[in-house]
Amino acid sequence: MKIPILYRYITKEYLKIFFLCLMAIIAIYIIVDFFDRADKLLKPNVSGITIFKYYLLKMPIIVSQTLPVIVLLSTVITLGIMSKNNEILAMKATGISIIKILIPIYLLAFFISITSLFANENIVPFCFKKMEYLWVVDIKHDKRGTFFKNNRIWYKSGRTLNNIQVYYPERKTIQGIIIYKLGDDFYLKERIEADKGIWNGKRWKFFSVNLWKFGKKGVTFFEHKKWAFLPFSITPKVLNRVKERTEEMSFSCLKRYIKKIKREGYDPTPYLVDLHAKIAFPFVSLIVVLIAIPFGVNIKKAGGIALALAGSLLLSGAFWLFFSIFISLGHTGLIPPIIAAWGANIIFGIIGVVISYKTRQ
Repeated sequence: MKIPILYRYITKEYLKIFFLCLMAIIAIYIIVDFFDRADKLLKPNVSGITIFKYYLLKMPIIVSQTLPVIVLLSTVITLGIMSKNNEILAMKATGISIIKILIPIYLLAFFISITSLFANENIVPFCFKKMEYLWVVDIKHDKRGTFFKNNRIWYKSGRTLNNIQVYYPERKTIQGIIIYKLGDDFYLKERIEADKGIWNGKRWKFFSVNLWKFGKKGVTFFEHKKWAFLPFSITPKVLNRVKERTEEMSFSCLKRYIKKIKREGYDPTPYLVDLHAKIAFPFVSLIVVLIAIPFGVNIKKAGGIALALAGSLLLSGAFWLFFSIFISLGHTGLIPPIIAAWGANIIFGIIGVVISYKTRQ
């Protein structure tokens, strides 16, 4: 099937603006990020090649995070230029409806959403792991004894080995805690287990605590407490740094992790929200196109491209606020995970359809 000349023209113009916006956003992001991390990046023991590799690995993550903004800017600018040059008016004068004019942009936004979904599943997690290793080992030269393995957090401090099954950052809560204390000859001296730990701002308060002490012949002491403050040096700040965050896990990896913590009896609610959000977020590009179209098409009424961009960014800012609120409510369990992930998309999708329909009129 031959693509109409009009569609090829609109697609070509849109992609030109899209790639210009993409390069501009990446450049701005890298410059700001570089100056923010300059104290670490400009050390004598960090080479230029290491810095180059770090930002090369970070590019897919930057694009993934900023793609909706890039799509928004591209849509407003492309339609704004066409409207300013009276191209849209000329098309409408020949009997072409505004819906037909916008079809290539809708299709491009859908294609970008699907591509983003694929990249978030296959490219972003891989790049993030490599980038994080480069940052910790080759740039910060951090030799901390904390690591994430088999979906558990392990932390070594002297002759104490701490194991955490699940960490909920928003609640500052940990579950499935085991502490191993080794003696001088590295035999097991103590084992402490706790069902849950809650950070009170200064230290962890542990609940349902079991303590075993061991001698040469086995268990020499056992004690159970409903709650206790234990010598536990890991702070939420350390856990936030070391834990593999859900936005950096692939959909399939996160799904397996949810199944695992369900089997072990832990609450998977925050992770279920993030799982649904992995599908919902890439389609934000479609939502911002719906929001941006009226500003781009009615550029003269909007007061020029600058004001049209400001208006569309303001409305998009409201979307991000709602999206963040819905996700936070989902993490705390106040609304179902699927509503938390898709709620803002549905509300602003309806708003976008309504204002796009009015634009057609």
